[in-house]
Amino acid sequence: MKRKISKVLVIICMMLMLLVGCSTKNNDGKNLTSESSQYSEQANQNGFNTAQIENDMAYFDSKSGEVDDSVVSERYKKVKKEDLTYNSLDKVAEQDGEKSSIVLQRADSIKDDVDYKVILLGFTYPAEESLISLTYDEAIKLVQKVLPDDIEKVNSVLDKEVNKEYIYYKSEKGNFRVGLCYGEEFFSDNLNEIHKNAIVGIDYSKEIK
Repeated sequence: MKRKISKVLVIICMMLMLLVGCSTKNNDGKNLTSESSQYSEQANQNGFNTAQIENDMAYFDSKSGEVDDSVVSERYKKVKKEDLTYNSLDKVAEQDGEKSSIVLQRADSIKDDVDYKVILLGFTYPAEESLISLTYDEAIKLVQKVLPDDIEKVNSVLDKEVNKEYIYYKSEKGNFRVGLCYGEEFFSDNLNEIHKNAIVGIDYSKEIK
């Protein structure tokens, strides 16, 4: 009886080992690699195309649920500003299997700030998933890498409820809004004090006209 039980245990252990081994392979039997590695290989082969990645959100790691910040950082280093369109990635609505209308991707609004659309998703660090920690000056330098050269700051608004600062710029290519998310709460309106805190997210939007 003991021998039969031991044989069953051996069989179960072998099956578990096989299952673990298969979980690291895809249907073709090849070892799975991270999507960031696949992106890097493709970028090396095809070259960097600013137009293609302008609104291509960097992948979310299926295990950690985090954005691959290294992909976004590399995009900032290689971006060609002249190739950016500052258009939003509008979604096409479908009804009964047929395309019916285009749904504009509106940006999150604050108070009466409703006429903005999401842009530059490919250069966005989502505060909820990203692991970046930037100084204010570092964040502004990144913003200047992607927004038009003629931008002029016209206003900034603090939203203490979400620990976020909205910076407004005007330009011949449109009016832009940059959202800077802070990792810590701020309890005053003193920008010098607020800018000492680490920035953990950057997003972009453009006024809808």
